[in-house]
Amino acid sequence: IDPNTAGRVFSFTGGFMGSSLKVSEDHGATQHQIFSIFSNEVNAVNSLPENSDVVWASFSSFGNNIEIQRIDFTDLNNVQTEMINTPQAEGRVMNIFFDEINPDNVIISQGGRIYKSTDGGTSWNDSSTGLESLNNIDDLIMKMVKNPLNPNQLTISTSGGIFTSLDNGDNWEQIYPSFAHNIAHSPYHEGHIVATIHNSNASGFAL
Repeated sequence: IDPNTAGRVFSFTGGFMGSSLKVSEDHGATQHQIFSIFSNEVNAVNSLPENSDVVWASFSSFGNNIEIQRIDFTDLNNVQTEMINTPQAEGRVMNIFFDEINPDNVIISQGGRIYKSTDGGTSWNDSSTGLESLNNIDDLIMKMVKNPLNPNQLTISTSGGIFTSLDNGDNWEQIYPSFAHNIAHSPYHEGHIVATIHNSNASGFAL
């Protein structure tokens, strides 16, 4: 679901002939292909704040062959794509954040690291101080969220626990020691976070 555009959803389907990323403007009733690839996963999709018809999408194949594509589907009959550099060769890119004022300022997670760019992804700087307990390849940052009551606070759920940053991702502190899959800041009560945890597909669920 695109949180920036009402009714817009993205879908990703695949088969022997490759996989397709599609967009719908009517809650999935009709879909338009905007990108095709032989990877079997789409790990993140986010639109630019000033132009919702341009998205970055990250792809992988079982966690390998990492790609980030910039996709401009302003004209669905003439979709434009551009490959974005990735900070490292391995590790799924699970989160993509754009600065609301300057979209050239981008924050992504790849593997167990956070990276920042000030030039639209041409170059990246490691911004993982405090995440040294996470392996940059073997660990995974599942979810990154912003605190709606504090624009400088980012929180991540990872295979090595929950970490939060009060300086927009420059420095991180662990606030929970175990694997967490998903998180959300309360929009009503400062300092309240909900996390979801499970240890298999069928058991071990917790909040």
